[in-house]
Amino acid sequence: HTAEDVCLCLGKAIDQALGDRRGIVRTAHAYVPMDETLGFVALDLSGRPYCVFHADFATPRVGQLSTDLIEHLFESIAIQARMNLHA
Repeated sequence: HTAEDVCLCLGKAIDQALGDRRGIVRTAHAYVPMDETLGFVALDLSGRPYCVFHADFATPRVGQLSTDLIEHLFESIAIQARMNLHA
């Protein structure tokens, strides 16, 4: 539960930092090439939470974290931050 709790707190901190969201650039995206992988993330800080996450992992764990949980962790951040997140 520690990883999920951290993501929930991170999302809540992002939401609080954005305040009423006036005067910000609301949308952004990034492509990041990393050796044999290409990462893509698009965000909309609209206040409407939604998450789409697609990834294939070569191993079942990253350290002690099960890769099966990673989608849920991103979803936790998106919901608490009230952002639309596609990764």
